[in-house]
Amino acid sequence: MQYILTEQEYRALTPISEVDKLKEEVQLLNDKVMELSEHPCGSDADYRNITFYCDDCPIGALGTGTCTKSQQYSK
Repeated sequence: MQYILTEQEYRALTPISEVDKLKEEVQLLNDKVMELSEHPCGSDADYRNITFYCDDCPIGALGTGTCTKSQQYSK
């Protein structure tokens, strides 16, 4: 199925280079927030040895909602 954009929608598109630049900036800010909050990130944790949830993460869904890593929340 194809969708034909109106001229207004086409002009409102954001170039991918700008989107990538903004993603990089968000990642840098996320890293700084995690560093300053001293909150451990569990995205790389081995869940067989340790149970780690993102419930109180400052950049998770209940925080800023800007985390781009895989997340695990408690029930």
